[in-house]
Amino acid sequence: MNDDLITALLSTQRALWGEITPNLRAVKVDVDAKNGFLIDFYYDGAIDESIEDSAVCIAMEASCAFPPDVPGADREIRLDYPKEIPLDKHFVYLRNEDALPRVLIHEEKDRFTRQIANRHPRGIALLAALHALLGKVTPELRVATVDWDQSEAIFYFRLYYDHEISGKNIALAKEALDDFGNFLPEEKISDVAFYRLDYPNPVPYKNLVYQRKEPAHALTYIGPAIT
Repeated sequence: MNDDLITALLSTQRALWGEITPNLRAVKVDVDAKNGFLIDFYYDGAIDESIEDSAVCIAMEASCAFPPDVPGADREIRLDYPKEIPLDKHFVYLRNEDALPRVLIHEEKDRFTRQIANRHPRGIALLAALHALLGKVTPELRVATVDWDQSEAIFYFRLYYDHEISGKNIALAKEALDDFGNFLPEEKISDVAFYRLDYPNPVPYKNLVYQRKEPAHALTYIGPAIT
């Protein structure tokens, strides 16, 4: 996993804030010398003009992390559930479904854990959360955030759910929180938790890693957004 790919993952992760809807099955990216920055969106059901506009805006924002001379392309693909999502490229987002490409996720984890040990704590936290959430996002998840202490030894991961948290979401949250800790370098400690926070109550806006699309943003500014 090279620096260009990490840039693609993190820039797309941020561009997705507030744009994830239940019909979005997956978002994948890749970077290569010939084609530049590539991003694919997979949707369940018809893709209307508003969906296309949202995807194009996400791709444009994510591509800003690269120099202007780097080419790019985005594709909006209808792939109705339960058709299998192709196992090319690298997942930035994957919603929870009954059948998930678990093998690929574990392969990504193995590659990922070898690459982040010496990165800035911000990159470590964001990448760990990105991978921990793959396949575990349901419509009830409003926001996920990360943080770290001054010693850069303890990393925090928080999930915020709308309405009473179901047994399914409890299980998915626990799995995501466990995976977050497992993705961290061995010397790092994780502090994780999940909460009920009904819409439209405000949610934290510091160090976002995931934010679903809502009719109106209900965010509480408690620190600078990660750049």
